[in-house]
Amino acid sequence: MQNSLKKIIAVAFFCALAMTLAGCGSENTSGRTANQTIGVNDVLEARMTEGMTAETEQTVQTTIPVEKEEKDDAEADIDLTKLSSTMVYSEVYNMTVSPDEYIGKTVKMEGLFFSYYEETTGNRYFSCIVQDATACCAQGIEFVFTEDYSYPDDYPTDGELITVIGTFDTYSEDDFIFLTLRNAELI
Repeated sequence: MQNSLKKIIAVAFFCALAMTLAGCGSENTSGRTANQTIGVNDVLEARMTEGMTAETEQTVQTTIPVEKEEKDDAEADIDLTKLSSTMVYSEVYNMTVSPDEYIGKTVKMEGLFFSYYEETTGNRYFSCIVQDATACCAQGIEFVFTEDYSYPDDYPTDGELITVIGTFDTYSEDDFIFLTLRNAELI
């Protein structure tokens, strides 16, 4: 419980700062209470800005996605790679506020890879982050790769553009609901 509370406090501070600097409007979703759905992006937004240096930004702009394994588009119930940046951001936002409507669906998305290591628990979390059209706001979904992937050898670097496909699900940790793509694969 203490770890999640520390995460939420850090995220709330970051979101308030980001909203002030970016002028993202009044749709602040960082002030959450127990039993509300929060996405991994709430935790990882702070990690993104901490690790986003000029060198990382250049890497993000010039990085070629990791080796792609072609998958049939029919395998994705929700293919976010075919939508505009505004629609992708909106759909991912919908996933965060109405996750029950998406559970069990295969989701394909493209975005920036970021990882977060929680020192107190020893857990590492991975996510695909998408931004809105103005690049001032970000949403993301955590994912868990299949057992075929070994960290760090088979994982992209932070800030790298990726396309991931997996089965949408939620899990509860310390009275909070988190979103995830299970059995995910890079494509």
